[in-house]
Amino acid sequence: MENELVAVDVNTFWIFDISKDGETKNDLLIRANNYRKREIKDSYERLVHAENENSENITFYKDMYNRALNIHYEVMTFDDLMKLKKEKYLSDSVQKITKEEWNDKLDVLPPLYWCTIDGVNEFCLMEMYDDTFTTQYAEYNGSYYSKMVDSADKSTWIHNFKKEMDNYED
Repeated sequence: MENELVAVDVNTFWIFDISKDGETKNDLLIRANNYRKREIKDSYERLVHAENENSENITFYKDMYNRALNIHYEVMTFDDLMKLKKEKYLSDSVQKITKEEWNDKLDVLPPLYWCTIDGVNEFCLMEMYDDTFTTQYAEYNGSYYSKMVDSADKSTWIHNFKKEMDNYED
C-alpha cells in the first residue's frame, strides 16, 4: 500500500480515496475535487434549508459548509502521507507542564509504555491522536514536560530531548 496513490485533504489528513486500477494522479484529483464540489453544494443547500426553517442545526450545517469549502486535496503515495503526518505532528518542541497536568494525564487512562530512559520518567497516553501518534508526558530533574510523539518510534520520545529540557526557560 505504501506506493498506492491517495487523495488526501492536507488540512486534516482525511483520505478521500485510493486510486482505482488504471487511474492517473490527475484522474484521482479530479474525482476528489468533484466530490468536494458536491459536498459544498449539498452542505450549502442544507444550510439554506435550515436557515429557512430556523433549524436548531444551523451551526452544524454552517460547520459542514465551511469544512467543505476548506478541503484541499493533494494526491500522493501513502508512504508520503505518513511522512507528512509525522513531520506535522512531531514538529512542536517539548512543552513544560505542571505536576498537576502530569498527574491528571497519568490518571486518565492506564499509561502506555511507562518507563525510565536516561533518567527521564516518561509515559504515553493510551489514546492515539492519529495512527501511532499520541502525547507523551515526562518527568525530568523535578520538572514536567509533554510532547506529541510516535509511540512506535522511540527516536521521537521525550528522553531524546534532554538538552532542550536542560535549557528550558519558562
